[in-house]
Amino acid sequence: MKQMPNPETTRRLLFALLIMPLLAAAQVFDTTPPRIAHQPVRLGRVGKVLPIIANVSDNGGVKSVRITIQHDGQEIQHQMNQVKSESAIPVVVQTAAEGVVVNSLPGGSGKSLARLGAGEQLEVTLVRAPYYRIRTAAGVVGYVHGDEVEAVESGASYRVILPAQLTAGGRLAYKIAAVDDFGNESQTDLIPVRLITDEELARLQSQKPGQTPSRPVESAESAARPGEPNKSIKSIFSRPVFWIATAAAGGGLYYFLSSGDEESSDKKASVGLVVGW
Repeated sequence: MKQMPNPETTRRLLFALLIMPLLAAAQVFDTTPPRIAHQPVRLGRVGKVLPIIANVSDNGGVKSVRITIQHDGQEIQHQMNQVKSESAIPVVVQTAAEGVVVNSLPGGSGKSLARLGAGEQLEVTLVRAPYYRIRTAAGVVGYVHGDEVEAVESGASYRVILPAQLTAGGRLAYKIAAVDDFGNESQTDLIPVRLITDEELARLQSQKPGQTPSRPVESAESAARPGEPNKSIKSIFSRPVFWIATAAAGGGLYYFLSSGDEESSDKKASVGLVVGW
């Protein structure tokens, strides 16, 4: 007597035959690289460790995140460890309503930098619950409250701590690259880091708000030589105050000045960090 096939088995077989080609096609045509949300760290303290963090997302899964460091003519590559978190980290968010205010500091106590419209997409470069440090499409860097935005892409935070040997002096720059499970890669631009001493930082902090550094009065002899380059203009680029002000305009000064708080909070948290070189 001929046995009839089981109807449930037949349905499962048909489902597998239909769904497998779709899954295979999705894997073949996944050419979208990971998304890296990172606020460049452009300032560091001489002889102090320097934490660097990036938020990364990918629709197919992140395989690895690494940092390439250029220090005094040498190039060093190192893996960035994923920071342990109970939930996914928002990498891209969008404003939920009109009038979302971007502040210079978390908590709404800083200066108002911008007012956003509804549906604007923002990159999240740091999470300080309940606030996100974000970067707008126009390049504005500041903080918004997490309740005022909705997650569009989520991923994880990756972090590395540069040891004091790399910040002791010399030229320092870095870039971050991320690779997904299908081999797609994205990377940031090369980011130079300006290293300043504690004395230079103290001089900056001792200045009153709105005070500008005094500059020598140009002598009559130098003013009578219009053909020669103005040395006072050239010297401003060699002053730490110029570079600190430049980083502050990009949102890096607050991160740099608050690095002490970051380090103390890191000692309390149990996260996986790369500290061996």
